[in-house]
Amino acid sequence: MRLPDLWRVLLATSSTGLSIHAATAGPLAVPTISGVEAHLFENKTAAWSGNLFDPKAGELWNTVAGPKASNAVLIVVQVTGAPDGAYTGVLGAGTKYAVRLSAREAGRHAFDQSQTIPVLDDKGKAYLVFLIYQNGCQPLQLTTKVVGRGAGKPLKKSLDFACGE
Repeated sequence: MRLPDLWRVLLATSSTGLSIHAATAGPLAVPTISGVEAHLFENKTAAWSGNLFDPKAGELWNTVAGPKASNAVLIVVQVTGAPDGAYTGVLGAGTKYAVRLSAREAGRHAFDQSQTIPVLDDKGKAYLVFLIYQNGCQPLQLTTKVVGRGAGKPLKKSLDFACGE
């Protein structure tokens, strides 16, 4: 590289905030979804239930009634990847990632939202939350995925809500 070209690169990278280390470090691993939790919002007490995906959580029968009645579920998505903001640098098109959560209830779209993945902590983790208002009497099929270049397959989970006598 000729000296004037090198100066242009250095000036361009300093004005965009891109470090020489980031430019030479090679491709970053794509962030991944490393965990998903679901918690009911109990609308009579303002309390949150335990994780509904925990095997000890029990069944989701008539969650809309009784002393722990709920009409909303909080989904917590844990993202794992490179620590300390490596995904937020200006490395070119397609370097920002998001988490998209969609839900189907009774065969219809009940929820579809995306959030940009924030700067990860020094251990390479961050959490995103989504609040879904569901009717509580129909199974809720969740699809969670990272959106961006090179992202992996979606993670699918189901909350088997049901009602009856």
